[in-house]
Amino acid sequence: MNSKELNAQYEKSNNQENKMKSQSKYEVIILVIFIAGVLTGITGYLLHTKIVKRAVSPVVDFIEKEEITTGKTGLFDNPDSLGYYLDSGFVPNAKVAYQVAMNILYPIYGYSRIVKEKQLMDKQVWIITGFKDSLSKGGVVELYLRRKDGKVILVA
Repeated sequence: MNSKELNAQYEKSNNQENKMKSQSKYEVIILVIFIAGVLTGITGYLLHTKIVKRAVSPVVDFIEKEEITTGKTGLFDNPDSLGYYLDSGFVPNAKVAYQVAMNILYPIYGYSRIVKEKQLMDKQVWIITGFKDSLSKGGVVELYLRRKDGKVILVA
């Protein structure tokens, strides 16, 4: 081998080393970005779950336990301070609660979405909720009526 061939071979191996070094730099950069993304995702998930849990905890307790307590929800202000109220309330039974709810829900959701409703009663609130079959996407309609004065507390 002459010196030109040796020089060419040396340059070729030198170029290969430089390519490998630059390639390893990119691999390190990609790895650092990946790890930073994973750490950001984990941190975001942990913070999100804490924030959501704190924000909706009373609502989740209420829904899962199917309880209505004046201490846990802010829904029941004191309606006795104003006006006149019937002893049985303006929404005295399930039939009236159903009729009021349908008059509110039909224009919002349409008749086809409200297939079947059931009434659940608490001493203070009527809860009218739609029926969910296994094929439907999303949740069901809900309407909460205060029994005493007929005030609509929630439409969802």
